[in-house]
This record gives sequence, structure tokens and C-alpha cells, in this order.
Amino acid sequence: MSSVSETPSIFSEHAWIRDLNTKRHRYLDALDGAIPWRRLIRALVPIYPKGVRGRTPIPLESMIRLHVYQLSCSLSDQQAIDDMVENRLVEAFCAWDITQRSSLHRSTLGRFRKRLKSHAQDALFTEVVAEAHRSANLERPTH
Repeated sequence: MSSVSETPSIFSEHAWIRDLNTKRHRYLDALDGAIPWRRLIRALVPIYPKGVRGRTPIPLESMIRLHVYQLSCSLSDQQAIDDMVENRLVEAFCAWDITQRSSLHRSTLGRFRKRLKSHAQDALFTEVVAEAHRSANLERPTH
């Protein structure tokens, strides 16, 4: 697994973030660069809902990013969602636009984890996050 970023930083799209110099910004920026996002997306595309029936699913990349954030910070479903809703930096990291997408309930994140587990993909996330922390020498942020 490479520690080199596969894509430009998610924060490069947001001018207001580039000038930040907080612990959380540095942590999330390093995490963003250490996670193989394309690998995770490719692994989950076949098992993620296509939106043929029922509600339109939350974009896969946003769900992946939220789950990585949750695992990286050892948060409950509700804590991860609260962080994303209350902190614009976390919202940007999760590629989430709260004004344009439906609200996210903790059960949505729980169902996502259940889907990962039923398709034996949950270990992939644990492995990827642990490797990112090792390769980028990251310490979990404190809340």
C-alpha cells in the first residue's frame, strides 16, 4: 500500500481551508493523502446500492470518507455525523455538501458498516486506516 496520495487533496478545492493551520486540518490533510481512495471505491462499487429502488443513495465517496473519518477518530456513528454537520473542515474532508444532500442519520452509517461486513469488506477499512496511520505517522486527534 502506498503512502503517496492517489489524488490531489480534497482540501485543494476550498480556498478557505488552504490557510488553516490547526491540528485537525493537518491531521485530515495527512490522512487524505495516506488513504488509497480509488482502491476503496473500486472495492465497494459492486456492493453499493445503485439507487434503482427507494431513495437515492448517498454518494459512495462521501460514505467511504465518513467511515474512514469515523474509524480514524474512533467515533460512534452519531459522533461522526455530528462532527461532519458541525465542522466545515470535516464536511469538506467527507466530500459532503450539507446544503445539497439529504440529511444523514446514524442508521445510514450503521447500514453501510453492516453492508461492508456482509461482503467481507470491513477488514479492508481497518487495514487501510491502520496502514495510513503508520505510513503517515499520524496520531489520532483528541476531541
